[in-house]
Amino acid sequence: DKFLTLERMGDKLATKILANIANSKTRPLANVIYGLGIRHIGEHSSEILAAHFGTLEKMRAASADTLAAVHEIGRTTAESIAVWFGDARNAQILDKLLANGVQPAPHQSAPSSDELKGKTFVFTGTLARIKREEAEDMVKKRGGRSGGSVSKQTSYVVAGESAGSKLTKAQELKIPVLTEDEFLDMIAALDAPPADSEIDRQSNTDVQADAAESSGSDSVQAALPGL
Repeated sequence: DKFLTLERMGDKLATKILANIANSKTRPLANVIYGLGIRHIGEHSSEILAAHFGTLEKMRAASADTLAAVHEIGRTTAESIAVWFGDARNAQILDKLLANGVQPAPHQSAPSSDELKGKTFVFTGTLARIKREEAEDMVKKRGGRSGGSVSKQTSYVVAGESAGSKLTKAQELKIPVLTEDEFLDMIAALDAPPADSEIDRQSNTDVQADAAESSGSDSVQAALPGL
């Protein structure tokens, strides 16, 4: 009922906000950002913002210029975010939520490896073997980025069935296009243990030869103790 006392806050808007956020006290930060209903912010943008800022407080305090500098956000979306957080009604909503225990879990974005550091993957079409979210997570865990649109900065486009305009743009920009199987093979190759190098194999051979020679010498000494 307290939400209804906010200026110009009607039943419908209050109910929507409560439905989207009130149950998000322990949910990931990206889910809460998405639940705010900010214009131009979808699930993918929410993940990007959560990964960049880490907490709702830091995102709330960011200027439009700071937001626009975030990878894949851009000026239009940044201004939409800044306007939303700058609105007095929305500030009251956030303050009420925080006062009532809504503290989304800080985003944990540390990758487990950096094999794909500096690489951006864009997924398009329907993947048959894994969900798109799983594929994006595979990239992020290895230090790469998952993009929402194709540009000259895109490293690879992974095309599933019924791939559309993103595939066309990738072909126009001559960006490497992978099938789902090729992408999974790439990930598997990154995760595979390194094969022994020729130097390592030669070193092992030398060690074995030295051990054999030492063993033979010991046998001779044992047989001919007077030598």
